[in-house]
Amino acid sequence: MDEQQIMNCGERIKLERLKRSWTQEQLAERSGTSTRTVQRIERGQDPSLATLRLLADALAIEVEELSGAGRRNHFPALWSKQLKVTTVGFFVFIYSVSALMLWLTDAFRQEREGLVVLGLLFPIGISVFCMMASVGGYSVKGGLLMIHRLGWSMKYPLTELSEVRVVPHAMMGAMKVVGFEGVFGSIGLFRNGVLGFFRAYVTDKGKTVVLAFGKKRIVVSPDDPEAFKQAITAAGELLEPNGLDA
Repeated sequence: MDEQQIMNCGERIKLERLKRSWTQEQLAERSGTSTRTVQRIERGQDPSLATLRLLADALAIEVEELSGAGRRNHFPALWSKQLKVTTVGFFVFIYSVSALMLWLTDAFRQEREGLVVLGLLFPIGISVFCMMASVGGYSVKGGLLMIHRLGWSMKYPLTELSEVRVVPHAMMGAMKVVGFEGVFGSIGLFRNGVLGFFRAYVTDKGKTVVLAFGKKRIVVSPDDPEAFKQAITAAGELLEPNGLDA
């Protein structure tokens, strides 16, 4: 487990102070708080939000890095059993079809290099494209919800977040408008009668969380929906969002 995940707020503040070789008095002076306040927090007393911000500024780190020291901030997007089966089945199918077409056209024996290359590149190209669009996990950091893809991340500012709800099977009855369904996840633009249009980044339909950013809704599937909701809610409160409905 990550060191930051098992520390409480006071322990994290003490660690950051010791990294800088500061005494409690020096941290208090730099943050504009009292030495007694620093001592109490390091012994386990929960600081106020205002005090936490002062300490974070003095330590030059994000507020949520202190407040969320005992919480997770990264959540893998684990695949459901059904998704594993359908994805494996899909790729077995396209590679089998490609091999069958090459055999039927006798491309290898007749040395039709163009057909051979096309037959090999077709399934490989689909594989790479699907992997680029796949979802690896979700992070709550720096005032952002980050949805991790292969080599890049999508970012949603938590200042715009107005709602977060754990809704298992939120995609029930959803129809795909654009994107993937059943291979590497349910990813893209979808619509159903409950949510209307929404963006899905889902790998397990039984662990879905619905988030609203104004009129925009997204659905994700972290490995632990309740812990994810708590991390999002805590980060949103630190940023003082408008009307966050947890």
